[in-house]
Amino acid sequence: MSQKSLLVLILFVLWGYISWQWYTCGIKGMCIVHERGHMHAKEQGKHADSVHIFVVDNTQASPLTTRTTNCPGLLHDYLKMGHNNNTHEVQKLQTFLRDVEGIDVSTTGIFDPATEKGVMQFQAQYAKEVLSQRWGISTPTGFVYKTTQAKINDRFCEYLQSKTKVVQ
Repeated sequence: MSQKSLLVLILFVLWGYISWQWYTCGIKGMCIVHERGHMHAKEQGKHADSVHIFVVDNTQASPLTTRTTNCPGLLHDYLKMGHNNNTHEVQKLQTFLRDVEGIDVSTTGIFDPATEKGVMQFQAQYAKEVLSQRWGISTPTGFVYKTTQAKINDRFCEYLQSKTKVVQ
């Protein structure tokens, strides 16, 4: 194979990869996010009815957040009733709604009507930031999408900061 053909092939493959990344991450919002910094009770061999999150290394941030800290955020998937949701992500959402926001939701891992109602309550409370500014709507959707996910991650990080004692 000539050098010119090899160069064209390499450029074509590179262009294809960059286009794929741009489409899947930038357009569709389906970026691959590694959950570095999280250890969950179930992954440690413990059986737990609720999700316990231990922040080990604060290195990940949601792309829509306004945080200046290195908080990893809480949710990394978009969630909606009737979709094939990650059970662990739903448990984290339910635990957040219950423990941080004080919304009456059971931690089942299933995005049920009570969870949807809890998300709608959260969206109504932060409507300006999660509904009207970006989407131009005022009615809660119950769908944990970009702005709702970012606000949940922001609130989670605020909660962690309020509970964390800095040792010097």
